[in-house]
Amino acid sequence: LARGRRAVGTPSPRAMMSPTLQAMLHVALLDDHPAVLAGLRRLIDSEPDLGVAAVASNAYALARQLDGLRPDVIVLDYDLAREDGLSHCRRIKSRPQPPAVIIYSAYAGPALTLAARAAQADGVVDKAEPVRTLLTALRRVALGEVVLSPLPRDVFEAAVARLDDDDLPVF
Repeated sequence: LARGRRAVGTPSPRAMMSPTLQAMLHVALLDDHPAVLAGLRRLIDSEPDLGVAAVASNAYALARQLDGLRPDVIVLDYDLAREDGLSHCRRIKSRPQPPAVIIYSAYAGPALTLAARAAQADGVVDKAEPVRTLLTALRRVALGEVVLSPLPRDVFEAAVARLDDDDLPVF
């Protein structure tokens, strides 16, 4: 391994030195901004119960890094260069025993929440929120909770009204 890099799924050194045995949550990160990936990796790895299993700027690279391993949670940017985060989410969630998926986006709001629900995301976190919000969401979705803002009824009804009859069962 390159100096300073850990094998996929290996807990951070801080977590390995922890005097208490805690379940390690393995997180994979997919974002097309290197600074965001570096910052998230550093923040997540500094938590005693969290560890980064893989970091990538595209889905293909993420799959190669994970090499068949299944993280507990995938943090997925909504607006990926040349890719669609919601489509990735839907593909991930269609697999048997999928990991939890958090859409992490600067475009968080009712429209994205509605689309994320349709893609079966487990959470949506706004990049403008404090880091603690993302860390809390990671832990909650790993426990099976859903971290999505409630949708106003009028937003939901307006979206449903725009769907074709053939799309309603899918939605």
